[in-house]
Amino acid sequence: MDEIKEIIIKFIKSNNTIELENYITKKNIELKILNNENFDIMNYAHSLKKEGKISHDMLKSVSNHIDRIRNIVVNIIKKNDLNKLKRYVIENDIEFKNLNYSHLDIINYILYKFKNGKVSDELKDYVVFNYDKKRSKVMNLIIKDNIPELKNYLRYEKIELKSLNDNYFDIIKYCLSRKLKVSVRMRNFVISHFDQKRSNIVEYIRLNDTKKLNKYIRENEIELNMINDNYFNLLTYCHDERHHISSQMKEFVIQNYYNHRRKVITMIKYPIFLKLDILQIIERKNLDELKRYKHKNIDEFKEINDDYFDIMKYCYNEDHQVPNNIKNYITLHFTEKRNSIIKQIQKNNIGSLIKYLVNNYFVYNDRFYFDDLDDEYFKIIDYCKSDNHISTKMVDYIINHYNKNRSCIIESIRNKNKKKLKNYIDEYKIEIKSINDDYFNIFNYCRKEISNKDLYSEMKIIMLKNYDKLHQSVITLLEDDLMGREKSKNYLNEQNLEYKDLNDQYFNIID
Repeated sequence: MDEIKEIIIKFIKSNNTIELENYITKKNIELKILNNENFDIMNYAHSLKKEGKISHDMLKSVSNHIDRIRNIVVNIIKKNDLNKLKRYVIENDIEFKNLNYSHLDIINYILYKFKNGKVSDELKDYVVFNYDKKRSKVMNLIIKDNIPELKNYLRYEKIELKSLNDNYFDIIKYCLSRKLKVSVRMRNFVISHFDQKRSNIVEYIRLNDTKKLNKYIRENEIELNMINDNYFNLLTYCHDERHHISSQMKEFVIQNYYNHRRKVITMIKYPIFLKLDILQIIERKNLDELKRYKHKNIDEFKEINDDYFDIMKYCYNEDHQVPNNIKNYITLHFTEKRNSIIKQIQKNNIGSLIKYLVNNYFVYNDRFYFDDLDDEYFKIIDYCKSDNHISTKMVDYIINHYNKNRSCIIESIRNKNKKKLKNYIDEYKIEIKSINDDYFNIFNYCRKEISNKDLYSEMKIIMLKNYDKLHQSVITLLEDDLMGREKSKNYLNEQNLEYKDLNDQYFNIID
């Protein structure tokens, strides 16, 4: 490559276009192969031309041989042959943007030719529209008036329409120009979906989903009037009868059109109006109405709580006589997290549940355990055991992984990792009896899950030694030496206990 570069530079410096072109033809090369991060053949040729060291013909020769495909395209453009250009572009899968080099911009070239009357308006637009594949696909769908396919393409490729614009192309202006004959429906779609924020907002409005729209503008701190521009006004869009926007949605847009207006209304409406609405529905004992209201207005019932009101306390107050079906619905939907996890549990697929926990709000076995779902009015284990549709296997999984200590100890046992089990107990100073409760006993779990008798014995000894502080202290003293036995006896006397007091159905001091 260095040898080729030296020869070509020698021909350029000598201003010998014939020898340069003969050499390029003989070697069958494109001059772009000489370009790298430290050298650009067009920049080099232009610097020599600027210094008066080479002729215009030499500069033109370098330009013509920088890229073979580019040279062919340029020659077709010179002939103003649109049909031939289309065939060549399709056959060679060309993106016009790939034909750009230093001092050689294909759009500048086509606009120069168009300005001087050398190429048609149609050929100029063809090059501009097909500058890259994304713009080309979008413009083809616009011209075909295929909104569903355009919408799917934008979503799948994650394209924002305004990202297709540059100094030479404005998608809205092209759609508004008469020569393309773009339908009014398509023009409106392009304008209303010009950028991602506007697109999302318009879709929520079109779907009449005030709940999602409210959540979206709050999370992204959007003032609705800010999505307007010279081509689009949200209020005009909403009041255009062709769009069939509901009165409720129009009211929501007006209320949230300016931040200061939204803040005032929010202070009034949340939680006061929501609270009053919900309490009235509860008093009417209409569960279906409550479900519809929640779907449209709130993500979780916890939203309406404040320093002076607690929806759960209200429901579980016997004086209010809230029906069980409404009470249960509010309890399960008190937080979005609780509701979403219960839905996964009800599928009875442990693998799917674990995947959901990993992929969503928290990292499984790090920040979330099932006891996180509990509060004064709800216990996840009690709920799962009372629901006949939840399998025994799923209930056992939730019991076994109810809290951090139990879950980590269970996983160490399941993986037959004695070292990890002992290290965890030592690091967090765990008393094994603390992980037992009315639903779970670690020794029963081990007896059921560990088939290897030797491993079972070893695991059992580790846990018995750490059952509680009393057992741990006595066993440690006994293990030391004969002197330790005397110390352990003295320790028990101080505690007003005998060795037999350490025994239970899982532990025998003599064994």
